Amino acid sequence: MDFLAALLFLQAAEKKLADLPDGAQLTRHWFAVDGSSAGFAAQKGDAVTLVNAGVTLEPFDDRGPLTISPDGKHVAYAGSREGKWFVARDKERAGPYDRVDAIAWSPDSARLAWAARTAEGVSAFLDGAATAPCDGITGLAFTPDNKELVYIAAKEAAFTAVVG
Repeated sequence: MDFLAALLFLQAAEKKLADLPDGAQLTRHWFAVDGSSAGFAAQKGDAVTLVNAGVTLEPFDDRGPLTISPDGKHVAYAGSREGKWFVARDKERAGPYDRVDAIAWSPDSARLAWAARTAEGVSAFLDGAATAPCDGITGLAFTPDNKELVYIAAKEAAFTAVVG
């Protein structure tokens, strides 16, 4: 285990975050900007274990996009169970969807957006509320002031920049 991986098991006052499952490989790690917490992703075969701030997050059959909030205190990720996809933010879950394409945090770490496919098409979801469906979404991001979600929406071979 490398030095950074070893640090993941320590927080202030040398508290252990969680045990790495036997035979699992550390695939990703992160730290809160203020040093108050840390987290990791570990994989053993098809099983993925995610731990953030000492809390083991919901396991899924498969994992898609994973993103850490800018302040390093939260994790959001896509996971599937029985062929349906979900978006998990720490211990909260949204879905089901047919597919999850992207996840984005606001710069202040307060808001979360994702692009997901449903039977109606692909929609952007901001704090859980869906936009009108289109054929595809790319470039999902927030403005630097945290106020607006921006992305490119494709519909019938036309591309539209969406702000809001």
